[in-house]
Amino acid sequence: GVYRGSNVLLVGMTGTGKTTFSLHFAITNALQGRKAIYISFEEPMDQIIRAAKNYGMPIEEALKDNLKIFTWVPESRTPVYTFLKIKEIIEKLKPEVLVIDSLTSLRQHMEEKELAKMLRYLNLLTKVNRVTTYFTLNEETNFEVVPFTGASTMVDVIIGLKYQTRNGNIERKIAIVKSRASNHSRKIHRYEITNRGVEIYE
Repeated sequence: GVYRGSNVLLVGMTGTGKTTFSLHFAITNALQGRKAIYISFEEPMDQIIRAAKNYGMPIEEALKDNLKIFTWVPESRTPVYTFLKIKEIIEKLKPEVLVIDSLTSLRQHMEEKELAKMLRYLNLLTKVNRVTTYFTLNEETNFEVVPFTGASTMVDVIIGLKYQTRNGNIERKIAIVKSRASNHSRKIHRYEITNRGVEIYE
C-alpha cells in the first residue's frame, strides 16, 4: 500500500494495464468506504464502465455510493481550466483517492512548462487535502529511468509496467521504480490482467 496523501505515477506503454490498475485502485477504495474520483482525459464514461466490467470489477456497485467519474478532452480546455476543474472537484467532493488518466493526454495539449507548473500546484492541493493520487503516463520504462522528469521528481512513488515476449507469449512485468522515504522491494514481478482484475505473482 501507499501512505494517504501520496502521489503515485503508473508508467508504461499502451497495453500494459495502467488504466486497469487505476480502475482497480479506485473501485477497491470506493467499496471500502472511501470517496474516490476517477478523471479520464482519454475515454468516455461508457467505455470505462465496460472495461471495468470486462475484468470482473464491480464498478456499478462502486458508482452507487463512493465512486465518481469525470471525463473531458484537454484540447478543448486551457491548462488553467483543467487545474481549476480538478480543484473544484476535490474541494466540493472531498475524496480520499483520485485517479488522473492520463498525463500523456495533458502533455499533448500543453507546453512542458505549463504542465510541470500545473502538477506542482496539484501536488500541493492533494497533499494539503490528504488525497492519495494515481497518475498514469504512457511511456516506455526500463524500471530505471522515467523520461518525463516533471512528473517523476514530483511524485512519491513510481510504479513501472512493461511487457516482453517469452517463448511466443507476452509476459507483463511490474516493479517499484521509486518510493520516497521507503525501503521498497527491488524485485520485478510478473502480473496478469484477468477477469478477476489484476493478479501479481512472486
